[in-house]
Amino acid sequence: MSPKASEKRAMKVTFLGTSSGWPHPRLSCFCEMCTSKDKKDTRKRSQLLINKDLLIDAGPDTYQTLYSRDLSSLQYLCITHAHPDHILGLHDLREMSRFRRKLTLIVPLEVLNGIKMGLPNVALDAFRLEVIKPLQPFRVQNYQITYFPVHHTRTPAFGVKIKERKLIAYMPDVASLPGKSTKIVRDLHLLIMDASTIKRSAFGHQSLEEGVLLGKKLNAKRTYFTHIGHATLPHENLESYVYSLGGSSFHIAYDNLELALVW
Repeated sequence: MSPKASEKRAMKVTFLGTSSGWPHPRLSCFCEMCTSKDKKDTRKRSQLLINKDLLIDAGPDTYQTLYSRDLSSLQYLCITHAHPDHILGLHDLREMSRFRRKLTLIVPLEVLNGIKMGLPNVALDAFRLEVIKPLQPFRVQNYQITYFPVHHTRTPAFGVKIKERKLIAYMPDVASLPGKSTKIVRDLHLLIMDASTIKRSAFGHQSLEEGVLLGKKLNAKRTYFTHIGHATLPHENLESYVYSLGGSSFHIAYDNLELALVW
């Protein structure tokens, strides 16, 4: 067997941000989380990078999360829903198009309409638009991308399933899953989802305890929680807690955490 044939490849997942709608620490707050000295408790708004070419969500921290990174390979952008903590960074990504090739914005029509309402001054002609239908796989380069509906708020919201040999699903804002979506995200290699609270679900968001039950139901090999809310626990305590609930396949994500799914 040649060296190239035996070489291992990996799908790289980077958590650029892991907070809920506001970053940690919060302004003027002196709670246990906000005064923590653990760097893992400093969180920007939730955002994910797949390999170096696919970005998911573009919240207000986008400039900070991307500024020091090599963006020469960045080509694609998906947006889960049109809430401010997921789209305000489109201003910065639009400006980036002046200096390099345009990003391809891959979204369902419902999300695109929400972006136009929420950010009417964003010139979307700075992006190459690919409007796709939910629940229908869309292929681009080595990826197969599927948007699937999630219950969140009245704003249309979706999770994103990505296939590149390995299967990943990302749903940072979710209260529950419709039946059709549940079928799509079973038996994943990596499931990433909402943990805005611990025991009681908040408006439009599942709790960590509900997330563990859902992760088990979906039979994910590994589950990482993101969109960490203020009314939870410091990272180390939260990691111990989720281990006690779900075991070794459940974890709490933190900013700049990198995972490699090898094949």
